[in-house]
Amino acid sequence: MATGVRIDCNVEMKTRDGTILRADVYRPDTGEPVPAIIARTPYDKVERRNSNQHLPPAWAAEHGFAVVWQDVRGRHASEGSFSLLSPEVETADGCDAIEWTAEQSWCDGNVGMMGVSYESWLLFSAATAAPKPLKAIAPIGSGHNRPGVLLLSLMVGWAAFTAEDWLTKAGLPEEATAAYAAVLADAQSHQVESSHHLPINEHPLAQIPMMGRALLVTVDEANSGTTSAQEYERVAVPALFTTNYYDDVVAAAIEQYSRIRAGGATRRAREETKLILGPWDHGNLYPSVGQRNFGLYAYGIAGSSFVKQAHLDFFSRHLRGDDAPELPGVKYFVIGANRWATAPAWPPPDSELTPLFLHSSGRANAEQDDGVLSFDPPSIDEPPDRYSYDPADPVPAFGGRHMAITGCPSGPLDQAPIESRPDVLVYTSAPFEDTVDIAGDLSLCLFVNSSAVETDFVAKVCDVDEAGVSLNVADGIVRTKWRNGAGSPAEPLQAGEACELNISLGPLAIQLPAGHRVRLQVSSSAFPYYDRNMNTGNPVGVDATGVVAEQTVIHSAGRPSRLVLPFAQGTAREQHRQ
Repeated sequence: MATGVRIDCNVEMKTRDGTILRADVYRPDTGEPVPAIIARTPYDKVERRNSNQHLPPAWAAEHGFAVVWQDVRGRHASEGSFSLLSPEVETADGCDAIEWTAEQSWCDGNVGMMGVSYESWLLFSAATAAPKPLKAIAPIGSGHNRPGVLLLSLMVGWAAFTAEDWLTKAGLPEEATAAYAAVLADAQSHQVESSHHLPINEHPLAQIPMMGRALLVTVDEANSGTTSAQEYERVAVPALFTTNYYDDVVAAAIEQYSRIRAGGATRRAREETKLILGPWDHGNLYPSVGQRNFGLYAYGIAGSSFVKQAHLDFFSRHLRGDDAPELPGVKYFVIGANRWATAPAWPPPDSELTPLFLHSSGRANAEQDDGVLSFDPPSIDEPPDRYSYDPADPVPAFGGRHMAITGCPSGPLDQAPIESRPDVLVYTSAPFEDTVDIAGDLSLCLFVNSSAVETDFVAKVCDVDEAGVSLNVADGIVRTKWRNGAGSPAEPLQAGEACELNISLGPLAIQLPAGHRVRLQVSSSAFPYYDRNMNTGNPVGVDATGVVAEQTVIHSAGRPSRLVLPFAQGTAREQHRQ
């Protein structure tokens, strides 16, 4: 039963080291103790309460929960100094917030946590410490980036946005404040242009205190495994994950979900962790992404939306023991069919990984239209495909899993501008004779060589309709020196020597009507969303100029490059017979 809401602003909480953190508390205006849900944010609790779509705080309070929106240490209304991605600080502060909340007279001692993006990282920092009052968590858009690749335009925009609050509190001389403010304003107004600055470590943003690390936080050492990783196996409570096909971190979110399901610290964590996989981009629940509208059932914030209700039901079950409806292991959206489907886990067990092999006569460059995807592997040593990758003229980021603040076009877009470039290889299947369903994780096994000691390979999968319009549906990148994954030693390429790359293309569920085709693009950049590889082997950020890399993609009997798709069982074999 909905009830009135009381809002207490800037409620003070003292941490174990005496720092004052402030929160806005939304709660039923009944005087009775209720369960509480905490969201900790670096983005201003006042702004976040108005933008949170998954469980709006006032709406949750109307339905019997207290919601605590807290500014983290050093941000906005809270005291102290902000420390970017500091597990020690945020674990302590997060646990203090949980214990403090549980002790308040308006709380019945049962606490949950929720958060989007950076907020979900804060959530896990506390959850992995297993504080006793914590009963459930709801991470949204959680995860981390690929090893050694800098999300350049994202970090330019994010660093400039994040620095504004720091600058208001820094107490700098008026002249320095004005100069820094001009840098921040320029980076936000001309985000893409600002991303072209070389070398990156001399970017004007990097000269602002606190911003140097913020700008380069996802490069070599951060993603090669030398920073501490979240220990998801220590999570002892059920989690409700919400992630999106057009979100750069979607694969990482599903990895977190899978790790808790497989090895969470308690039976409840393992058995009652759930996943919602939608057709949205980072943190958003609107049905239109890029050039595609996914219909009424994809509208995540109103109308037929189940997302808010699913979060309310989840916390109702785990914080107050209600017999609320329970989600299946996974609820996922099927693009094309524009409907929701369910499965006990991800990937759906009725999917069958099936390779589509790359073929050409050595002219798969986009304008020559010679590349083919086929269920048949190469039976001979076909001529390889070649292209030149010049960091001075990188393939632009155009559509894909891009966060909204990157300044780059995101979501599904007509790929004609990209597929006309000579430094893009294109491989296309024959039209499907019947409707086919794909649901699961996509990957690419690519045999390559390069003239460079280090370079990148970028892949996109596209849905090509009967009119030839090519809309991207999945993508991935690998930086060759980190090709063995985070935590592995950097490994340079040997010039001219064949190398096998395995590129994760993330999750996807899509229905392709008869007459549609699958297309694969291979290139070496998606700039400025990803920083351009300068092909020198030097650390990210130090090069003012790069070198041209001569890239070769091999598809032969002995090195069968292949796109691996999770077709519905039997579908691929039927298409193959036809």
